[in-house]
Amino acid sequence: MDQIFTSQFWHDQWAVVARALWAVIPLLLIAFFVGRKWKRPRNDGAIRQLRERLQYLNERLRYMVDREQDLRRAKDELEEEYKELKVQLASNAPNKEGLLAAAVRMERY
Repeated sequence: MDQIFTSQFWHDQWAVVARALWAVIPLLLIAFFVGRKWKRPRNDGAIRQLRERLQYLNERLRYMVDREQDLRRAKDELEEEYKELKVQLASNAPNKEGLLAAAVRMERY
């Protein structure tokens, strides 16, 4: 085991590799392509999962934006009704039907 850490051992190994490049290079190329083929399906699966997750998050974002727009519209409608009711109450002549309809709409929210 101690001989692995000597410079002479590594010098001898490099000498063997240098004399047999015709065998080493094809083996390295084969190992490279096998490793690439083996890893690629794993990467494809991970990419597919990320795409599905991104699509889900985009759909969720669209839903939330639509919901926010609905809530803003409802808020604007309620503010308009509030202003109208405030004017009616200020004039001391409240419209009973308008108040009743506003109360029913506010119960919805």
